Amino acid sequence: MATTASEVVRKQDSSAWGSSHGFLALVSLQDDEFFLYNPISRCHINLPSIVNLPRLPGDDPISMRDVAKLILSCSPDEDEENCRAVVINGYGNALAFCCPGRSKEWTMMFDEKRGYVDIVYSDKQKLFFVLTNCSGIETWDLGDLHPQSLLR
Repeated sequence: MATTASEVVRKQDSSAWGSSHGFLALVSLQDDEFFLYNPISRCHINLPSIVNLPRLPGDDPISMRDVAKLILSCSPDEDEENCRAVVINGYGNALAFCCPGRSKEWTMMFDEKRGYVDIVYSDKQKLFFVLTNCSGIETWDLGDLHPQSLLR
């Protein structure tokens, strides 16, 4: 029997936290499971738990469960090896990334002096562009799994 997106949400008692490349970003309210779900292909891809999102110094652990945005570099079912998921999370708007379906934990990428407001990915340049809360732009290369900010 096919599973629909609404059945996954009901079954998992999940809440949607965004979408990217046809995938819904869902978190289970029962066990904090964080996952991607494509309602068309019914593909389900695990992400590291939101409980394990890195924290900025002084952040409330509960606030780190508040994901403001999740973006994917590409569709994880089309290019699993190169897919990166980046979240803006917590009251401090920290950045963290993972490799969907492969990473067991989130990798923090941030500058304690900045907060982050929005993020986009350029497929042409293979870079993430991040708007800071002081109207700056940072460029991040996550191609080799070691976060590097190229422009601040």
